[in-house]
Amino acid sequence: MSMKWILGGVMLALATTNFGCVSVPNPPTVDHVDMSKYSGRWYEVARIPHLFDYFNVADTVTYTPAKHGDLVAVERWRHATTYGPMCDSVGVLRPGQHDNGHMQLQYGLNISDYWVLALDPDYQYAMIGTPDRRYLRILSRTPTLPQDVDEKLFALADREGYDVAQVRRTPQLMQPE
Repeated sequence: MSMKWILGGVMLALATTNFGCVSVPNPPTVDHVDMSKYSGRWYEVARIPHLFDYFNVADTVTYTPAKHGDLVAVERWRHATTYGPMCDSVGVLRPGQHDNGHMQLQYGLNISDYWVLALDPDYQYAMIGTPDRRYLRILSRTPTLPQDVDEKLFALADREGYDVAQVRRTPQLMQPE
């Protein structure tokens, strides 16, 4: 086989790989998050799971003010069932330099986008996502949300291109700890 044919095949493969690719705009975020109001305990109501949190249930995260406007994030969950072993992880939530609707969450060496897609004016619920739409998290100050709020957040997630069919409800304890 000649070099011309090999090069032609490579060029064709590259051309067809990029053919039809469409850039999807990033989802919009809230304009401002008051980090002092965002502090406190949040219950995870639902999420698009990742391998690292697939078996998490009764998941909560508590944010505590730290230096430079950061929040220390202490996430606690149970493994597999609401009576499973308790686990926890400590990280840091850092607001963006120019727009704190675009934050970053760091647990150890892992740094991930933490975009606040929706936030109740009274800081009673929030929806967090990543710009690639692979991760979504719905948080509430209580273990459950009113049905109308729940439906509103799922509709927003769907409208912004998140695969709501992948969203799983997070079982919570009947009596919060």
